[in-house]
Amino acid sequence: MKLKPKDIIALIVCVVVIIAAGYFAYKLLGGGSKTTTTQTTSQQTQQQEPTISGNIDNETLTNIKKYKDYDEAKLDNIGRINPFAPLN
Repeated sequence: MKLKPKDIIALIVCVVVIIAAGYFAYKLLGGGSKTTTTQTTSQQTQQQEPTISGNIDNETLTNIKKYKDYDEAKLDNIGRINPFAPLN
């Protein structure tokens, strides 16, 4: 079987396209320098986070006291056959 120049060119183009698709698939699916990206991202988030000293000042105490306790969960529906039925 003898290949014509047109067939050789088509074969070369197909091989180049398949190699390029494999390369891009490898890069997009996580191949390459993935660790450097996660390291720089974690370093950036560590720099942005404020440090907590552990000392409680008066302003913090007033902010905490503003929150209200809305009671505990009621336990009157425990043991009922249908807990979603209306109460009698």
